[in-house]
Amino acid sequence: AVAHPADHEPATMHFGAYRNGALVGVATLVASPLPGGASEVTGVAVEYGHRGKGVGGLLLDACLAAAADGGARSVAAAVPATAHGFFDHAGFDRVGDPYEAPDGTPHYRMSRPATVIG
Repeated sequence: AVAHPADHEPATMHFGAYRNGALVGVATLVASPLPGGASEVTGVAVEYGHRGKGVGGLLLDACLAAAADGGARSVAAAVPATAHGFFDHAGFDRVGDPYEAPDGTPHYRMSRPATVIG
């Protein structure tokens, strides 16, 4: 598990996806708007056997809806290069150049309007 500094803040929301009573995916939104009216998705993770079945999209949709309901104009995310296609497909655009995260993996800053995917 990866902890984010804002995980326990009152404005942070955690979403879960269940199949047959088992947790198969999670997503986290820091809903207190960042400068410029943005909220931030700090993680989306889906169990390997449940990927490619729409679980991640549903979780991301929940984050976007919560951000919009909370008054955010956009949603930002720090996205590992390996997940960039998922976020790109969900309408996120890269912002700036790639960077190296503290764990040494390449990441992109991405952003999109705070509207529901679909």
